Amino acid sequence: MEQLELVFSFPEFEGPLDLLVYLVRKHRVDIRLIPITVIADEFITHVNKMKSLDMVVTSDFLVMASTLMEMKSKALLPRISNNEAEVFDNQRKELYRRVEEYKAIKDLSKEFRVKLYDAYSYERATAKPMVDQERKEDLPDELTEAFKAILKETVLRERVYTIVSESINVEDRMMQIEQLYETIELHKFLMSLESRSEIIVSFLAVLELLKLNRYYLDTVEPLTLRRKVS
Repeated sequence: MEQLELVFSFPEFEGPLDLLVYLVRKHRVDIRLIPITVIADEFITHVNKMKSLDMVVTSDFLVMASTLMEMKSKALLPRISNNEAEVFDNQRKELYRRVEEYKAIKDLSKEFRVKLYDAYSYERATAKPMVDQERKEDLPDELTEAFKAILKETVLRERVYTIVSESINVEDRMMQIEQLYETIELHKFLMSLESRSEIIVSFLAVLELLKLNRYYLDTVEPLTLRRKVS
């Protein structure tokens, strides 16, 4: 009798915030509507599953697990002092903020990945012959990862999840770029900007300019774009 092999997949996570976003999405509600006790229990359960499957559980997962258990214990207490209540409330708000910010970056990265493939489907046909085509096929993924890294490096005052709902005028930024830049070394260009909101707008503008064939990929390393001559 033929033996059946049970195969299943278990999601891997970049870090504890990635796991928290995954757990929140399963509930299909805002994180602020989920009791901290539920979040803590599900996080610990998931980390234990990871351990049982011999997956690598890094120290940041354990730190988050410890923090969540501490918050859960406070939430279950029938009464705490005003000072403890304030500390707990601040802890909870900080956790919500971090998860919401991470989720916003993750969602934006997915959106940008789609736009990247869309842009390169137009740009690939007109690329200069000197650009390595096999190397170029990997650019959407690499550029998305680079963009995420730049976002994390940028120090800003506003929060990403408030930026998402703002009205962003990409068309104006496209005009500015065309007027000011004949060539764009993408990493330096984005890192010279002061806030994530500027980076997001500028990145979208660059993608749209690629898609419209107003710029083309000049070199891969460093990733440089050049304005097309009319």
